[in-house]
Amino acid sequence: MNSIPVPEVNRSLPPLAAAERSFTPLSHQQEWMWSAAARGAVRPTRTTVRVGGPLDAAVLRRAVTEVVRRHEVLRTTCREDGGRAYQVVHPPGPVDLTEIDLGGGGAARAGCADGPVRPDATVRPGGAERSGGAERSGCVAPGRPFDLARLPLMRWALVRRGPDEHEIVVTGHPAVHDGWSTGILLTELAALYGAFARGEGPPLDEPPLQYGDYAAWQREAAGSKAMRAQLAYWRQRLADPPAPPYLPVRDTCPPACGPRRETIHAVLPDELRAALSCVCHREGAGPFTVAFAAFAALLHRYGGATDLCAATRFADRSAPGTERLLGAFGNTVVLRCDLGGDPPFRELVRRVDAVVLGAEANREFPFPELARVVNPRERSRPPARVAFSRNASLPSRVDFAGRPARVAERAGSGAHADLDVVLRDGGDGLSLLWEYDVEAFDAATMRRMLGCYLRLLAGALADPGVRLADLPLLGADQRRRILTRWRGDTAAPPPEPLVHDSVERRARAVPDAEAVRDGDGALTYAQLDGRADGLAACLRNLGAGPDRVVGVLLPRGAALVVAELGVLKAGAAYLPLDPDDPPARLTRLCADAGCGLVVTTAERVRRVPEAARPVPLDPFASGSCPTAATARTERGGACSRNLAYVMFTSGSTGRPKGVMVEHAALANYTGWYRREYGLSPGDRVAMANAPGFDASVMDVWPALTAGACVCAADEETRLSRGGSGTGCWSTGSRWRRCLRRSPRRCSTSPGRGTRRCARSRPAARSSGAAPARPSRSPCGSRTARRRTR
Repeated sequence: MNSIPVPEVNRSLPPLAAAERSFTPLSHQQEWMWSAAARGAVRPTRTTVRVGGPLDAAVLRRAVTEVVRRHEVLRTTCREDGGRAYQVVHPPGPVDLTEIDLGGGGAARAGCADGPVRPDATVRPGGAERSGGAERSGCVAPGRPFDLARLPLMRWALVRRGPDEHEIVVTGHPAVHDGWSTGILLTELAALYGAFARGEGPPLDEPPLQYGDYAAWQREAAGSKAMRAQLAYWRQRLADPPAPPYLPVRDTCPPACGPRRETIHAVLPDELRAALSCVCHREGAGPFTVAFAAFAALLHRYGGATDLCAATRFADRSAPGTERLLGAFGNTVVLRCDLGGDPPFRELVRRVDAVVLGAEANREFPFPELARVVNPRERSRPPARVAFSRNASLPSRVDFAGRPARVAERAGSGAHADLDVVLRDGGDGLSLLWEYDVEAFDAATMRRMLGCYLRLLAGALADPGVRLADLPLLGADQRRRILTRWRGDTAAPPPEPLVHDSVERRARAVPDAEAVRDGDGALTYAQLDGRADGLAACLRNLGAGPDRVVGVLLPRGAALVVAELGVLKAGAAYLPLDPDDPPARLTRLCADAGCGLVVTTAERVRRVPEAARPVPLDPFASGSCPTAATARTERGGACSRNLAYVMFTSGSTGRPKGVMVEHAALANYTGWYRREYGLSPGDRVAMANAPGFDASVMDVWPALTAGACVCAADEETRLSRGGSGTGCWSTGSRWRRCLRRSPRRCSTSPGRGTRRCARSRPAARSSGAAPARPSRSPCGSRTARRRTR
């Protein structure tokens, strides 16, 4: 990811002024909502105001009607004509105020949708109280949808929980208001209610501008110099975007009924808020920056990503005159963070601060256009699966004619991300709204993830100098359960010897046993080991050694096994190159891996990239090399922490990525494979996978270290039932293809055909080289970032 300096803030935008509007286009925010509403991806927002003391419903209805009259956006719908969407402003009229009298029966407090967070999460359950009876009636249910083409787009309800306890519930479509607008709306509603209750007229001046003026101004500003500069910034900032960060999605889909999103509300304890304030002061960063840095560190720890994107929302009220307007002004931007190098948390805060400042300086660029630049196929979805935002615009308390009222925003931010976290600064202090898609996550997983975040944040604030890999995620009980109850009393197996040492021991123990067989004949263990020793001596003379990568450009067969074993004996790591790959891929793989030597045959020398030196295998494969007899006295010097081989991904989803596997990982996996499948010296294992496929590792090393025979045969022989093979590792797709082509030639019965194929496993789980994520192999390999990036 490119390091981009924070640009100077460009405010050369046209002025915002009221104008005659014969046609009012949708704002960019409304356009986003319009396109997303068709997929049902927009959830209404709900705000609750709890008022202590008596409340006059007639006066409140009059105040609500006046608020709707003052602001056109609250009586605006959207229409489309000939593929062109626009706003339709309806004339003022009476507003429906739903009255719900619970008679004091529903006054019991209730927590959030998911209940409190785990006790070890160092939070207390928070959030607004739920109007149980009101929600059951369906009048103020937060999930009840709106239609952008029909009024109303905001619903009002007065819930009477007792003579002196009321709730004003405001539910609206995010296309007509945002968090800032909600604060303006509640402030005006309280002022109007107080004036009308005293018998006075409206105390507020008429707004000089309306949201339609802003929408027209936004379209005019789209071609300005400032917007062109912001587009250039985002194009550079989001070039070659990374894959979405890993999230712990659920394995099975829930039933279709019920709400689509749920929210966990957690209030940060006083000690955590004090520590956050202290770190912000020392580092010169805001609370949002520090909290988001901890969230990025959490995603890094969950999935290992060092380059990740998260969406956030800024209130786009930079145009003068929009401070008191109601409408959807929140604009989504992308924060792209670099977490490479396992930096201390303090360093990550500084990196994130620069990212946030750059995004804020370019926050006016409309999200739909940004989505088109980053992800043209899914314009209505953000370029990130996660969102982290702040909401400090909602007043904690308002005054209704001398009656104290407490404001609590529940859920529904209109977000499209699978996981949307909001840092809220309200009357109860700093809190987190952890909103998630219930189709993607289950409640227990989200509560656990929130607990991990709070522990990580607490650890980072306690010691900002600690590196990301050392930040705490587990509580004391969780750690004890993993280390004691789950581990049990099973002792760790002793370390496995390196695979080439194991093959050499087999050659000394059973020199005449058959090791490799192909269409040209067979090699005994003594012949295989001696020819590999000769190649190893040659490679060492050419500079091969520990952590040096040597390419092997050969097809399946005995020569391939000799070459790979010889590279390991030289102390180097082998890079399998498929002879059928195009020259461009071979050149890229050799360059990315830093491969200077390539072992091949004379007939394939022309396929070796120009930057690499070919090493002919022919004299060693035939056993005619004179150095083979004396080569065993020299050792390659490789240890368990040195590289054994490098395997590249296919590149079907982007640039091929190289995975570096160490000797210890290969040896441990090979030992497990032998034990799991019971390989013995009498077995014959088919070499069925291409050299450049990670499963080729399982075709060779488990069999050779067990004293079995590796059989490399052509396609017809591999499908033949009459062969004498006893084992074959392959993927389910290959088995299905075999059965389709020759259903009577495959057998899973013991003692005949492919005896162990019934126990074969999916490649993504069994392979020791193909990681589920490109950054790490299941057998503990490290990625080839220093050579392949």
